[in-house]
Amino acid sequence: MPPHEKVRVLHLIESLTAGGAERNLNYLGPHFKKSRFNHSICCMMRRGEFADELEREGVEILELGYRRRYFLQSVIRLARHLRRRRIGIIHTHLFNPGLVGRLAAWLAGTPVLITHEHGKTLWKKPHHHLFERLAHRRTDMRIVVSEDIRDLRRKHERTPEHKLILIENAVDPAHFDVDDDTRAALRRELGLDGFFVVGTVGRLVPAKAYHLFLEVAHDLLSENDGMRFLLVGEGILRAELEARARSLGIDDRVVFTGGRADIPELIAAMDLYLITSETEGLPISLIEAMLSAKPIVSTAVGGIPEVLTDEETGVLVESGDRAAMVESISRLSADAAGREALGRNARRRALERYSPDAVLEKLDQLYLSLLKAKGLQ
Repeated sequence: MPPHEKVRVLHLIESLTAGGAERNLNYLGPHFKKSRFNHSICCMMRRGEFADELEREGVEILELGYRRRYFLQSVIRLARHLRRRRIGIIHTHLFNPGLVGRLAAWLAGTPVLITHEHGKTLWKKPHHHLFERLAHRRTDMRIVVSEDIRDLRRKHERTPEHKLILIENAVDPAHFDVDDDTRAALRRELGLDGFFVVGTVGRLVPAKAYHLFLEVAHDLLSENDGMRFLLVGEGILRAELEARARSLGIDDRVVFTGGRADIPELIAAMDLYLITSETEGLPISLIEAMLSAKPIVSTAVGGIPEVLTDEETGVLVESGDRAAMVESISRLSADAAGREALGRNARRRALERYSPDAVLEKLDQLYLSLLKAKGLQ
């Protein structure tokens, strides 16, 4: 590669749909032009709703067309792309891209291999852990987004400490300056005008404990019908959760939006943000709620206590503690000044720690150090 040409980085991810890892790339993408490196994104399976937006920002988006039954062909196709485009660094996001990407990089002789660990991946079976234990010998670095994820990688996959680095998620504050007219219009559209709205954003999966979200809603609505509940996201539990809302008699007061790309506007429509998760890494929706200056009630799981300080930037409760959630939300719903103070403090902390420029600088420094270690810079 000529000395004046930027080293090429390929980010590999399943798709650019509205999940946490995907939103992290969506926030970073418009800032890639400031990097010392030439970044592109390859979607393994499909483009997703963020792809067009990123292309408008000048980010190159590729599609691999991955299908599980054609696994080997996909690995070979990606390896050819890595060689043809002279990719210097492959940076994978989540497990399946980490599997396909590293195999392709080994075939292609790509100099630097990085995986990005956005969650705890407690679903992994012994054979997944075995692959990671074998793969870390040929993986240059594993990025984790919280200390508890770092601990899990050491414990279950025996990843050496020198191959783990903490780089927190990026969220672009420019997306979260939602004006009052937009907020009001969306609340009217969703039937929330005039109500105190408790909301959350995430994939409808067991780890998020959204059945507890609905039970908390039921308890609060039995005392205060001036509340409404907003659940943003799609996932395997949607039908089950909708049925649960009906069985609790609150389906007319809980709004399920499904998957949406207008996350900043939807969070702006909320008055309080609730996280009921049983397990977490560092949910990007938490940082989004902080940047939106929302008061937050959250379970103290995963990396969340690394970010939220109880009664300063949010309210922390024990996992599964329904009564504490109900009490905290009820108290804050009647305390406008308290909500404002929590939201203001949360936004200030998020601005300090999670700006795309700060995260991109950390990535640039990591890339440079790994290339220098191989004598390539």
